[in-house]
Amino acid sequence: MHCSLKFGTIFMGLLSLSSTSFSKQVKIEVSSMTAETVSDDNFLNDTDEVYFKIKGRFGKITPFGDAVISGDNLRLPKNPNDDDYYRFKDYQRRTNKSPYQWRNQDAAPVDRPVIWSGNLPNNYFADFWVLVGEQDNKDVGQIRSALDKALSEDSDAIANLNPKLKAIHAAAKISARSLANRTKDDTIGLVYIRAENINHQVKFYYVTPGDYQVSSNQGGYTSDGSSQPVKGAGGAISQFFDMDGTGGARYQMTILAKVSPIAEKVKSYLGRTNDKCRRTWLGVVNNRDYRVRLSKQDSEEYNFRSSGFYKEFPVSGSRLKWYCGGDGLSGGSKEWATCNIGTNYIRVRRGYNQTINWYCFKEEPYFSF
Repeated sequence: MHCSLKFGTIFMGLLSLSSTSFSKQVKIEVSSMTAETVSDDNFLNDTDEVYFKIKGRFGKITPFGDAVISGDNLRLPKNPNDDDYYRFKDYQRRTNKSPYQWRNQDAAPVDRPVIWSGNLPNNYFADFWVLVGEQDNKDVGQIRSALDKALSEDSDAIANLNPKLKAIHAAAKISARSLANRTKDDTIGLVYIRAENINHQVKFYYVTPGDYQVSSNQGGYTSDGSSQPVKGAGGAISQFFDMDGTGGARYQMTILAKVSPIAEKVKSYLGRTNDKCRRTWLGVVNNRDYRVRLSKQDSEEYNFRSSGFYKEFPVSGSRLKWYCGGDGLSGGSKEWATCNIGTNYIRVRRGYNQTINWYCFKEEPYFSF
């Protein structure tokens, strides 16, 4: 799907997954993203600062329309100041197969973007406007007004949609009213995603505003709503988007929608602290008596990997007990590391020159019914 910000023809698609239970855990994530060309690419600016701004609504589907129960705003990668970003250079590719590739402004492994992960009861919906932006550029873009104009144009494509997809288009238009009208940043792409659980069947819809054409070799969608969805392992369905941004950027993105047995939590990056250990073994013990061992053979120094080998686990507080040369049960000198207040989740790795990097997160659930 080609996403250009000219705000013209509307295209829509349908993804469908059947299930037998009344309520399902749904997950919508960015499974891959590639920067073909970054914004204003030159020798003074060769890195994009990419973020996702997500506007969500949650409610019940009634014969009279959507009954909105709650709404939510989220910026990814998440941090307390809502100013973080993913770093991209030309031709760089990030996937959900290696989540530690997704690095923020501190080069911390902040994980791939999960738009939503939550429980969707029968006859309920969750919908999202997802804006992919690039910050620190001069252009001030008109988002909501241009989007409203695009969604209001009664093109032949919209007129020929079946009643259900017309209803989805109307829901996208109503939801768009809650978007900010202006942005100081470049816009790379914009997509509306809707998940519905009707009669125990989970369906996913999208609306892409702009001058679009089907360009995916993974299965495309036409304006009448017919589709050839791509099904992956576990019944997952993915859709490819080819995005041209306002600042000259060009990105390719795949969104994966699936019914998942596990509800994921969103991690807010709080900061990093460093230590050193010359011994072969490093042991970490949190207040839940959860023990992790990292050897020197697990480090960047021994494996020549840019990401090193990470271990991650929940913790009960910001004060961490660890042992250099053991795990507390088999010896080692006891040490302490202090993360940011609010920390309840840790990623740790051994880097070069005996360095230990502690990445501190606050993990919390997405909105769920």
